[in-house]
Amino acid sequence: MIKFFNSVNCYTDASVIQMGDKYISCSGYVTVIHGDIVDSNYKIFYDGTNNFGEIYAIYMGIQSLVSLKDYDLFLNLFSDSKISVFGVRDWIFNWVKNMDSNYVLKTASNISVANQDVFVNVVNNILQANSHISIYHQKGHRNPDNVNNMENCISLFSKMNGGEQINIDIAREISYYNNLVDKTS
Repeated sequence: MIKFFNSVNCYTDASVIQMGDKYISCSGYVTVIHGDIVDSNYKIFYDGTNNFGEIYAIYMGIQSLVSLKDYDLFLNLFSDSKISVFGVRDWIFNWVKNMDSNYVLKTASNISVANQDVFVNVVNNILQANSHISIYHQKGHRNPDNVNNMENCISLFSKMNGGEQINIDIAREISYYNNLVDKTS
């Protein structure tokens, strides 16, 4: 079972709309301690993709968590962006291993990693803070009042996070705050 109720929990999300030939993305987060929102912020990017918005939201969330690390609580970040979570948590190690002589992160297929400056900033913030931050992928857009949605959320959470277990109360809270950030970003 994840450390959840004695934690600082940050929820991130992003949205994107198209206006003409430009994409406008909004990155956002809310940080919660014991059910109270203690920090939140949103940032709009003109000409930003959804993937950029999602990883930038994680960057903002990490900064929020780092600023609250002295609460002596566990630090958790939740995002519904599979690419961003897996990039920061799992894939970054191979990207660094495949880095070229110009310090460009590369995939196993030798393709430059998109938005790598933000990925690197996320990792650098975590390392400089010398804090353990657990980063979890959650299924987004779930109704916390629908039991079937929550059962599916619990199952997918375990699958996407190395077997980590959550109960229905945690699934509801994660879904509630994910929806809150989603609606406001």
